[in-house]
Amino acid sequence: MKLSQWLLLSSLVFSQLSFSQTYPWTPTYKFVEKAEEDLFEKADIDNVEYSRYSKDPSEIHRENLAAITNFIGEEMDLTYANSTDVKSLSPDDVEDALEVAGENPVVSLYAYSKYDPENQGIGFCFGRAMFTNIHLAMKGVEREHIKKAFVVGEMSTGDGNQWGWHVTTIVQSLEKDENGQVREQWLAVDPIIGYAITLEEWYLEMRNNYSTDKRLRLYIAEAGKLSPRASSKYTEQLKKVEFYNNYFLDMAEWFDQTANEPEGIYSDMNKYKNYEVK
Repeated sequence: MKLSQWLLLSSLVFSQLSFSQTYPWTPTYKFVEKAEEDLFEKADIDNVEYSRYSKDPSEIHRENLAAITNFIGEEMDLTYANSTDVKSLSPDDVEDALEVAGENPVVSLYAYSKYDPENQGIGFCFGRAMFTNIHLAMKGVEREHIKKAFVVGEMSTGDGNQWGWHVTTIVQSLEKDENGQVREQWLAVDPIIGYAITLEEWYLEMRNNYSTDKRLRLYIAEAGKLSPRASSKYTEQLKKVEFYNNYFLDMAEWFDQTANEPEGIYSDMNKYKNYEVK
């Protein structure tokens, strides 16, 4: 989405929404409901459009890399986690999630023109990230092991397409380091990329290939965050915002229908499995 369009929409659309801290669509996938607070509560995402220019690009870059390192090093609170839920996902399962998104009649790229018929540059990265988040949860992944990563700043493809922020869902995985020790890793589930990629690789992809001034700011938040605005959450009202041309309504209906299929992709027999590095 273009930065100017997002700033306008944020004042129009988000003022209409009564923000909730739970997933609204029940009861078919009620088990994905959970209170969701920002991982970094003091991150001033609302003002990043202005504050990022006060620092040198190299300093911002170092801060972003440090944020990734610190995030991966965080001790996760699993005291309330369901012991049967998936804690770490394999790269192959990430590829499977990307394939599901790529073939989905709502969020796939080939369906884009249906929901942005006037080519207003909505982008719907936030819709695809929402889809992959809910998909992972319905496939049995523990809620605390799914987050979102945002990059905020001027981006362009070089052919006239410009936007001001991008988001991907990220999920915990595991990898072996150079010493053969198993350690935590986070993989980006971004249909625009199309394959499993680490959080750091995803950030570098955005910075090196799309940022016009190398001043992208990286933020990591809970999976229920919709946009960079500090107050944005999934809501029931989101489905009714006319600007999105039933995008979220159609997504909710697809989940409802698919979740009811006895041997479908969300049945118990088809849940993702815990990934263990040998």
